[in-house]
Amino acid sequence: MKLTLENFYSCVDEVIETILNKLTPEEMKKLLRQQCAQDASFRQTLLARYASLMPPVSPGYYRRQIKEIIHSFSDGYISYSESFALARALGPIQEQAAAEMEKGNYRAAFYIAAALYEEVTEILLYSDDSSGSISGILDLACETLNELPGKDLPGELREEIFEYLLTAYRNIQQQGWDWDFVYLYLAMSLMRTGEEKEQIREQVNALQRNSRDSAWEKENLQELACDFIRQADGEEAALNYMEANADNYSFRKQLVRQAMQVGDYTKALRLIREGVARDQKEAPGLVTTWRKYEWQVYRETGDTENSLRLARWLFLDSSGWQQEQDYYEAMKELVPAADWEEYVNGLIREVQTQHKSDYELLSTIYIREERWEALLQQVYTWPSFYRIEAAEKYLAAIYPLPLARLYGECILAALHSTGDRSHYKQVCGYFRRMIRLGAREQAQQIADELKKNYPRRKAMIEEINNSLKNKSV
Repeated sequence: MKLTLENFYSCVDEVIETILNKLTPEEMKKLLRQQCAQDASFRQTLLARYASLMPPVSPGYYRRQIKEIIHSFSDGYISYSESFALARALGPIQEQAAAEMEKGNYRAAFYIAAALYEEVTEILLYSDDSSGSISGILDLACETLNELPGKDLPGELREEIFEYLLTAYRNIQQQGWDWDFVYLYLAMSLMRTGEEKEQIREQVNALQRNSRDSAWEKENLQELACDFIRQADGEEAALNYMEANADNYSFRKQLVRQAMQVGDYTKALRLIREGVARDQKEAPGLVTTWRKYEWQVYRETGDTENSLRLARWLFLDSSGWQQEQDYYEAMKELVPAADWEEYVNGLIREVQTQHKSDYELLSTIYIREERWEALLQQVYTWPSFYRIEAAEKYLAAIYPLPLARLYGECILAALHSTGDRSHYKQVCGYFRRMIRLGAREQAQQIADELKKNYPRRKAMIEEINNSLKNKSV
């Protein structure tokens, strides 16, 4: 048999398998000991893969293993290329944590996942993790930790984990990592006794006292505090806290929804109007959210006048696109049929005068009302490949040649400047659309003009010829 690279490796595998089968257990152990002594990477892989065979001593035991693995790659900064290899080396440890969780060995799962979380969090500060490979290990460790509160933990183990989490969280805060609340949230989920709740309350209150003057940080800490109050004191206490801090956007939304669910529309409208007044200047993008809730209130209470007013506002605000509600149809339902055409004409005038003749709004109205000549004029006024193509499915049967002419004008404009082959290929693809609209002759004339004006653009000419050579288009 001729020796090739493929069968060479196949032969090597067979030889290795034969050798391993003939080694005695003592010889195998001796080989592994020698390899561990000579190869630090092999030693760490062995420790990581078979850590479950050791009793779960403490997170510190696993942290030392993880530190050794990290130091085997670098004593300082982890480069982009090293990050992949480090993540692969840490992978078996995370797999072991997940396996222990699956087997119900919650203490071991916690020790391993906690050690991973702490060490990987620290090394991320000194790594180029653009690939996300190291932070992927961190996410998996968090997933394992987050499973613990849902398990039936023995009382002694729950208390041990709670104390560990709270102590570790305090250490994290002392080190200046005041953005890391993973352990605090986990401890909150595991607290049971009054004393434990007060310990967490002390930490939550300290965070709020020491927070910086940042609206984003303030709102995040309020949400953390609300989660704590809900778990420690109950839903009613959490609702009272949200009421007292209704300037928090998330809280206000929850309060509005809760008021609407119980039919307290007066309260819902008060909260909505306060939200509009508060956000009008500082966060105008949020006003749309409040207007949507307001529209829902008017719809549910049968307030036709205000429903129509808000539907119109929301339609104009969102340019008629990507709406979770069909505000145009809502307007049509509320306006008497005899008055609809006049109402639409007024809507068009408002767009033209107050919304800078917004193309999307106007084209949406023309399409909904099947005003095809107006839609064609709209495309003529603001021509682009995208707009012609979008209008084609409505206008092709009525105005094929005018659309083809628009395509031709855009092709000439797009190819006036030089570009790369991908640009030429994309633009020349519109010759086919001209041909499908029955304008092959016009397409050929434009192609001839371009080839005459730009004879040195070989790539452009090739793409033009490719677009026109298929007679069946």
